[in-house]
Order: sequence, then structure tokens, then C-alpha cells
Amino acid sequence: MDPARRPARFAALLLLALAVAVAAPALVAAPVALWGDSGDAWQNLWNGWWFAEAVASGHSPFYTHHLWYPDGVSLWLQTFGPLNAAATALLSRLLPGFLGYDLVVLGHLFFGAFAAWWLCDRLLGEAGLARGPVRLLAALAGAVVFGFSPYVWAHLSVHLHLSSIGFLALFAGTLPRAADPKAGWRPLLGAGLLALCLGLCGWYLVLDAALLGAVFLLLALARAPQSGLRPALRLAGAGLLAGLLLLPLLVPTLLALREPVEGAHDPVTFSTDLLSLWLPTPKQWLGRYFLETTTRFTGNAGENGGYLGYLPLAATGLALLRRRTPALVGLGLAGLAGVVLSFGPHPHLAGAIHREVLLPYAALARMLPFLGQLGCPVRLGLLGHLALAAGTALGVSVLLEALSRRRTGPEDPSLRPPWRLWAAGLLALALLLVEYAPAGQPTHRYPRPAFLEALGQVPPTGAIADLTGWTHPLYNQMLHGWPIVHGYVSRRPLRLVRRLMADPVLGPLYEEALYGRAPRQRALTRIDGPIDFDWGEAPPAPGVQADFEAEWVGQLRIDRPGRYAFRLGSDDDAVLYLDGRRVVDNSGAHPFVTREGEVTLAGPPTLRLTFRDRGGAAAVRLWWRPPGAADWSIVPREALHTRAGAPGLEGVYTHRAARPRLRGEAAARHLRARWGIAYLIAYAGRSAALSTLGLERVGAAQGIELWQVPGPASRPDPAPAGDR
Repeated sequence: MDPARRPARFAALLLLALAVAVAAPALVAAPVALWGDSGDAWQNLWNGWWFAEAVASGHSPFYTHHLWYPDGVSLWLQTFGPLNAAATALLSRLLPGFLGYDLVVLGHLFFGAFAAWWLCDRLLGEAGLARGPVRLLAALAGAVVFGFSPYVWAHLSVHLHLSSIGFLALFAGTLPRAADPKAGWRPLLGAGLLALCLGLCGWYLVLDAALLGAVFLLLALARAPQSGLRPALRLAGAGLLAGLLLLPLLVPTLLALREPVEGAHDPVTFSTDLLSLWLPTPKQWLGRYFLETTTRFTGNAGENGGYLGYLPLAATGLALLRRRTPALVGLGLAGLAGVVLSFGPHPHLAGAIHREVLLPYAALARMLPFLGQLGCPVRLGLLGHLALAAGTALGVSVLLEALSRRRTGPEDPSLRPPWRLWAAGLLALALLLVEYAPAGQPTHRYPRPAFLEALGQVPPTGAIADLTGWTHPLYNQMLHGWPIVHGYVSRRPLRLVRRLMADPVLGPLYEEALYGRAPRQRALTRIDGPIDFDWGEAPPAPGVQADFEAEWVGQLRIDRPGRYAFRLGSDDDAVLYLDGRRVVDNSGAHPFVTREGEVTLAGPPTLRLTFRDRGGAAAVRLWWRPPGAADWSIVPREALHTRAGAPGLEGVYTHRAARPRLRGEAAARHLRARWGIAYLIAYAGRSAALSTLGLERVGAAQGIELWQVPGPASRPDPAPAGDR
């Protein structure tokens, strides 16, 4: 074995082992469950399916008629990274279940960490460290900070395009060499090709790379009086080459933006909270202790990955004091710029938005209007983690060097025993891993009804209207292969959306399925108690839809006056009122979290508890701690009474039900003639409206129903030119 390659092989094996340890539960579940949540992860899988379909048919992968039938839709504005789609398509064809996709996710986890090790190893070499245990262990510390950062845990199971961070670390590592006049042309070509790889993954990473390049170029210009203009000219040349290579992707994307679209996130909402830099995220194991605060941040847990970490910050501070290099300065300034831009247009503090203050992102968005279509400034915080990785590596190297030597006399340095050095280095890695460790990787499975797979064996004679939400229809399409009249695309042309929503039949159905906008109706009234429910993703009772609201009213019986504490746990919204006063507010879209409140009660108060399921799992529990009690307990049924005096609380469950403006045979004819729809797919329990449309239910299993539209097959014309 070449001794020069031993550190890289050791680092690769160690980082691969760590990545596999993180991925193990998902890989075990891969035959039946996808590594990811019930949203964007299925979009990633569909991207691979569509890429394979397009290649097999000789069709462009950037346009599909399988979604938004019959017009079809451009995918230039979709989170459709060709590199990830191609890898997913290839491995999914070779491996069973979801193992192929899961290996793509695992590959990015390992690649991001190993690329960061390569970057840090190169920076340590440029700082004058010879190859050895100090350089190896310090670079591994940097690899952990970048490759296993809270940013990674926020996006790994959700956003495949944002998890392709290894290319960014490699790009950062090429910049110092690209600026070196003695390095030749290869670093310039490498920087350009890596920029192209970033473009084939996602535009956020391209923006990160552009910010990195701009900072290094400005620093080179600032040093021009001492080092000349050649470094700056070389960096400018690398940027020009990157721009030329990205043009085939950039031009069609900008052309697609000429048409009005919807779907971009609100940058005011999806911005970094100042407090989030200092508190572990809900997707870290330490995050459970800070949910009271972090669940109040705007956006969601899949975006709030800004926690920097106290150990990396301390190590970076040491590096700036003792081992500041030009590359560290460049990465540090780029990281600072990325974090500042991630704050968005206005500062956020503990969930409160201070709209009276404008931040640099607001000015940049005015100069570059396309930033509005990206919509998530919080994602630019990745550069902060990259800078911390470099700083941590250099800072840990200072500590390990100090440990590796002791002086027995003024001129008598001697090495400490090597095992102490290894123990110290591995301890540093362990502490970083403990601070950054994830809470666990989610897996998710959708129903796989046999009748949908059987439909896939029948040549399509029209289209399908799938009412199972946003990304679930994409998974269903992978089973049946028919075109669908909707289908999640991250940026959707407004002309198509308006046309669908104006339809007298499909408009109300999709308003309910996608947005929950439909007339509310009472579905169930019953006596409940205690309030201790965990429904999962099932409805609370037959006849109630899965996404519902509930209100419980009655009276709370108490044994004696005094100070009472209440704990309310819910997924999602829940609020407890006593005598009309809000005692515990657990509102918001969030996983199961608990919040507490206290109140002094002189006598039995009236009680009102509201709950709303915003999608996914649903649960609500009410605990109390009466005066003198040592611990929490579920409020018992005997302490709850209806207004009529019966034990328990009166619970009223409501849901929304669509009301199409056409019914019976007229609706069926309309679906066939206007849209060419042969089937509708819906969740079980949401078929009240479908039963009025003159349809026949031809399949029902695993909570999914298939309805057939009677009548001859037809193919409608796309929207007239005037509607485009």
C-alpha cells in the first residue's frame, strides 16, 4: 500500500462506517419503506422513475406529459437534479424495494463527509503540517463538522438536491489551487467541472459556490499589490469557465421563469432564526431538550438546520488565533456572508419577525429577482458549516500538536506516547459526534394496493385524477404509470393551476385534497375522556376524515383550590382554555411536543380544548399536576364532566367535504370529455363527494380507493393558446 494513501483510506473507512451506522435502520427497512419523510422524499424517488422513463422513450427528462395532463409541464423549475435522478434510476433498476434510493442518500452522506476530509487535509497541508496522526485526526474532525452537521440532518431525509454537499467541499478545495499561478490549468478546469456538477444537483449549491468564488476573488484583488493580479485573473477565468458550462442549464431555467408560477416558499418565513444558531435542532438528539423554543421558529424542522455547535466554534476561534491561513480567512468570510444572507429579508428572534429591519438579503433579492423563486434563504447557512469545518480542523490540529510534545528541558523536546495522541484525537471526534448526533433517520411507507399495480399492466386509455395530496400521487404513478391531471411540481405554471381550480368538478375536489379549503361539516359528536389519544395517520372514528378538527368542552372537577399545572401534548395544534383563559398554547404545525402552563383555581372551571390535525400523524394528551402531587398524570375521566353532568367531555369532530358543482352523469361526462379522466384515486373515508359524481368504486385496500369514470375513452386538447 502506498503510504501516502493510507490516511485517505483510513478516513474513508471510518467515515463510511459512521455513515452506515446512521443509515442502518433505514437500510433494514428498505424493502418496504423509504428513507425519508412522507413529503419531498417521494418526489426524489419519482425524479429517478421519470428519468428512467424519459431515457427509455427518448424523451427529454426536463418536460413531462405524465403530470398536469393533457398540457404537460416543464421540469426546469422542478427540484429535478439530473445527477441524483440518474443515480436513483440506475440503482432502483438494479436493487429491490427502496434500497437503490436509500443507497443514493447514503452515498451523499459519506461523500459529503469524505470530501470535507479531503478539503481539510489539503488546508492542513497548506498550513505546513506533515502527514501523520495530527493531520489525519484534525481533518477527520473537520469532516464530522461538515458531513454530519445539523444542516445535513435537516435535509438528508427530505431534500436530495441539498444533500449533494460533497461537490461544494471539493469546489472549495480547488479555489486556493485555482488562484495559484504555478498550479497550471487543471485546477481551473476542476473548478469549472465541479460547478457544473453543482448545477446538475441544485441551484442553491450553485449560489453557495458563486458566493465562495466571489469572496476568494475579492481577497485576491485585495492582495494584488503584494502578489500581483495573476491570482485574481485565474479565479476570474475559473468563474467564466463555470458560467459557460452552466449556461445550458441556466438559460432554459431563466426562460421558464418568464411564465408566472406558484410554489416558491416565502423567504420571510423560511429564514434563519438568530436563536437557532445556538440551540440544537429538533432533528438532533439534543434537540428534544429545546423543543419549547425551537418549535416556535418559522419554517419547519426540515429547514432549521442552522445550529453551529459550541465545540466547532471554540476550535475555530483557536484556529483564528493560532493558525490563521489565507484559505481559512476566505472560507470564514464566505461562511459569515452565507449565514448573514440566511437570516433573510428581516431578522427573526425566537419565532418573532422584526419586519421593520431590512437585512442584506432584501437588497440582494432586489438586484437578483430570481432569488425570490428560490424562496429559502435559510439554506445558504451551509457555507457557515463549511467554514466551521475548516476552522475546526485547524483548531484541533493546534491542540493535538500541543499534546504531541512535552519539554523535559529548554532544548529537549520529546514525543508523547502515540496512543495518547490517538486517544485525544478520537475523543475530539466523539465529542463532536455527540454534539451533532441526529435524533434518528425517519422511514416512511405508502400503501401499495394491488389494484394500482394491476392498473399498471393496462395500456392507459386516459388520465387519472389522484386526490391523495401533494407527493403521494407521484408514488402512486410509479405503480400504475398513467398520466395524472395534477402532480407535485415545485414551481407550477399559474395558467395550469387556475385552469384546474376553475373546473366545476375537479376544482372543489383539489381545493379539499391539497389545501383543505372546503365547507366544514360536523362529522361526529361523542363523549370522550380521558384526553389521551394517539390516532397515528388514521381517522379518529369511521366517518371522520384523517385531517380533522376537534373541540372538547365541559367542566374540570377539582378536590381543593390551589395552584394547578397542566401539560398539553399534541401533533399538531392544541390549546387549553379554563374559564375562557388560555392556559396552555401548543399551536402550530409540529410533531408531537408538549407545553406547560399553571393557573390558580378557586373552584371547578369550565374547560375547552381545541385540536387541529394539519396532516400526517395526529395525537393529543392532557396531563395535570394538582397541588401536592409529585408528578404528572393524565387528567382522569372522573375529573371531567360534561355540561349535563355526565363523566367525560363532549367532543365535536369536524372535517371539510368538497361540493362539486356538477353531479351524477353530467359530472362523469365532464371528466371524460374535458380531461380524459378514466379513474380517480382518493383516500378511504373521503369519498362522500365522489359518490355523487356517477362513478363506480372498483378498488379499495390499505386506505386507498379507486373510482372508475364510466364512458368511452377520450383525449382532450391542451389549453388553448390564449390560456397559455
